[in-house]
Amino acid sequence: MAQYAQGVMLIDPDTGLPYRAEGGEGGGAAETVAVGVRASDDIIIPVDSLPQVMSYTGDRLDYVEVDYLGNTYRQTLTYTGTALTGVSQWELQ
Repeated sequence: MAQYAQGVMLIDPDTGLPYRAEGGEGGGAAETVAVGVRASDDIIIPVDSLPQVMSYTGDRLDYVEVDYLGNTYRQTLTYTGTALTGVSQWELQ
């Protein structure tokens, strides 16, 4: 049996997130497709498609920041000695 596409992927110009337009005659509904990670304020951030600022102490990465929709989000890395022991959720700054 042949497989056919079920919808069309579009990009929302306000958020930069993809959404799928579906429906039949007379229009259709738009469904947002979550592509990214959920931040502390429940916003889905498309971190892979945003410029990232990385902060180091020597050779050790301390945190990564991205700007999205006018807000700055930070993901912090923690260490025990030289071993990476934790990576935080993306936190609104």
